[in-house]
Amino acid sequence: NVILHGALKNAFLAQMLTDWMGDDGEIKKLSVQYRAMDEPGSPVYCKGLVKTKDVVGEEYLVNCDIWLENASGDITTPATVMVSLPSRTTSFTTF
Repeated sequence: NVILHGALKNAFLAQMLTDWMGDDGEIKKLSVQYRAMDEPGSPVYCKGLVKTKDVVGEEYLVNCDIWLENASGDITTPATVMVSLPSRTTSFTTF
């Protein structure tokens, strides 16, 4: 039978990340495992959970567990990711 290719499932997860972190974020590490097959036309959902946040030097690093799950709630493609995010603080110049 036809299945969703692993690279496509990886791309779905990466797209979720880039939408979440915005243009100024950067994916540092992405590790994906393919544990079950998904079929085209069946709904799949990308989800994630922030696990840790760290500041290393001038980088704001966030480690997350992310995954692709099917309509039954089974996780078919678990992954871990480290992203670098821009700081939320803004420096202001005094006039």
